[in-house]
Amino acid sequence: GPDAISGVVNFITKEPRTEGEFQALVNGTTQKGFDLVAFYSKQYEDFGSTLLVSKNTQEMFDVDGDDYADVAEYQRLSITPKLTFTFTDKLNATFSFGYTEETRVGGILGATSQPLTNPLYRENIKTNRQDASGSLRYEISSDKSLVAKFATARFKRDALYGALPFNATQLLFYSEFQYTVSF
Repeated sequence: GPDAISGVVNFITKEPRTEGEFQALVNGTTQKGFDLVAFYSKQYEDFGSTLLVSKNTQEMFDVDGDDYADVAEYQRLSITPKLTFTFTDKLNATFSFGYTEETRVGGILGATSQPLTNPLYRENIKTNRQDASGSLRYEISSDKSLVAKFATARFKRDALYGALPFNATQLLFYSEFQYTVSF
């Protein structure tokens, strides 16, 4: 809806359309941020696809002049393709993939990016995320359906908070099977 930030949520949930679609969004902020987003979709006979690509950058920004970054610097790239398949009028599938990488730096302006042992504080965070999801839907009859869904993700974060390192990798898997009867 109109409340989505930069319209990105609207792009992710869109389904491919027969006539095809391309949209681009360019956004700049008063605090030296920049967003570039491109979306493409197309539905063919039994196959459809969408692709969302975004590049976001932000310079470190000191709003109140105290030499501390109130807005962290970051570089982010996200790529999200989705594929849809219609095998028969009763059987269809959707698969989505995602890749995001981000480097974020914050803290005292002018501090180094190396581990600090003095009072100057700096944060350095590198994030990498890959995810996939899918669904397979079979309409048994006009009032019965069977649906299988899955989602998986890998999230890796290597960070340095002042002199304190934090490195973690999270793995996630979810699956669901539904049998639905309408009456």
